[in-house]
Amino acid sequence: MLQMVVAPTFQAEPPSARTDAYGGGGIQLFRLEDDAWLRLWNTDSPIVALLVDPDWSRPANPRLYVGISEAPFLLEVLDDPAGITVIEHDYPGMDGEILALAAGPDFGVRPVIYAITWGSGMKRLDLSSPSPVWEQAGGPFPQVWGNSMQLSPDFVNDRMLVAGTQYGIAVSHDLPGASWTLLATPIVLSTRHVGFTFFSPLDPDNPDPSRPWPWTMASWEALDSRG
Repeated sequence: MLQMVVAPTFQAEPPSARTDAYGGGGIQLFRLEDDAWLRLWNTDSPIVALLVDPDWSRPANPRLYVGISEAPFLLEVLDDPAGITVIEHDYPGMDGEILALAAGPDFGVRPVIYAITWGSGMKRLDLSSPSPVWEQAGGPFPQVWGNSMQLSPDFVNDRMLVAGTQYGIAVSHDLPGASWTLLATPIVLSTRHVGFTFFSPLDPDNPDPSRPWPWTMASWEALDSRG
């Protein structure tokens, strides 16, 4: 199980309250029932992210959102005791694989879902729009890979977006005219795994000008023997 979220109605005691924790493994969505996982649904592609509705409650709003690796990309799941309901949010604009989902604490009056993606930066989806579409959040994303995301603790007031990238933390705001700032972040690179940083053979910073270029010309055995 690679994804997991816990709804606010979960309680450690009594055993009957050990529920409303959800997990995603492959294409299967599960809910915890005391000491066992109950399969709720099979998706069409692997589950890559889970998000509990910030206004979650039972019985009024047992709702969560499921990010999957292929279209429609986002599922809305209502886990009602009478039976599970799944709504596909198949909207245009998603051109990268979702890695994480987030929503603000004011989601009930501002139903905007944020997604950090592989290769396409951070996206936003306004479900209150007459024609929802995935669009860039916080302005054009830096030329880096996105890995993770968080919203500011004071998101209702500052609309701050925080993204984890291959080169550290990037910050922006979900406000008109905002732009991303890539913060200076100390990074440690492994000298054994040359794929982290690339050098041209003629670059004066190249630590080993004799190393083959491109890296696909170098076998692991050859690199390993050089230490």
